[in-house]
Amino acid sequence: MPKYLLRKCLRLSFSGLVLACLVVLGPGCRSTPGSSAAAAWSYPPGVCPRFYAQYLPYPRRGLPTAQPLPATPGWTDPRMERDLARFTDAGLDGILLALQPDSLADPFQTERVQRFLTLAAARAPSGWEVVLMLIPPADDAVAVDRNALGRWLTAHGLLEHPNLRRRSGRIVVLLAPGVHAAGAPHPAVVAVACGAPGSEWRWPAPADPERFAPTGPDRQVVVYGGFWTDITAPDGVTAPGWALERRQGRTLQDEIQRAFDAQAMTICIASWNDYVAGTFVEPNSLDGMNPLRRLTAALRTARRHAAAAATPPTP
Repeated sequence: MPKYLLRKCLRLSFSGLVLACLVVLGPGCRSTPGSSAAAAWSYPPGVCPRFYAQYLPYPRRGLPTAQPLPATPGWTDPRMERDLARFTDAGLDGILLALQPDSLADPFQTERVQRFLTLAAARAPSGWEVVLMLIPPADDAVAVDRNALGRWLTAHGLLEHPNLRRRSGRIVVLLAPGVHAAGAPHPAVVAVACGAPGSEWRWPAPADPERFAPTGPDRQVVVYGGFWTDITAPDGVTAPGWALERRQGRTLQDEIQRAFDAQAMTICIASWNDYVAGTFVEPNSLDGMNPLRRLTAALRTARRHAAAAATPPTP
């Protein structure tokens, strides 16, 4: 038999053997990428965590590490609509709307909050949440009067917005580390100090060794896409640098997996767009679409695995 015919027969024989394996053994002969991951899903059947991203409509003071793409000065209607579409397309269950306390005294910024909540009510899916979060303007501590906060919410009609997180009818306001409650409580507000020891919500820094231990009844965990801070070199010189490298979004992906392994039920992404802290996820000039794509893939994988775990196996 000529050599070229012999080679052809061998190729046909091998192809036939592979085809026979697939036909006779069915799916057991194949390896699907999701099968091993689904088997390792650490949550009870049908259970999936909820995902939130901290969102800063107005940037912190400081030198940014990148720029958003596209750049949109101010918190305009087009930016709100674009951001809402990106939040929901990625699969987020809500955002932590991070406001600096002095913005509450600014009529323009208050109007912008009202407008964002109106757009969220009209465009976001049912059950999508906005959690108010007060953050310090820099590293300085600031006190917020709880009664004044309640009056602000009441005076501007914010108590009526359906997307705001409530507890027993009262609006929940998270106080980030560096923001402290003062004054008498207000009947319309629940102020939750994230920096307090034993708080039901925490906002630990990346170096905190306990930050992947879920806390409170929500089993909440914070994950980072990167972190830019002052780093002290072995020679004692301090300079800004990446304390947590971004790795084109792979750091965020790994952090979310660690939260899955800990069975966190509320996973807060720090953050959507904090360019001073270097924790951003939105499309940007440093690593483009990569972090958002990895975030979207992680969220879709989680929901697929939760649904697969809840489906009884076919006999």
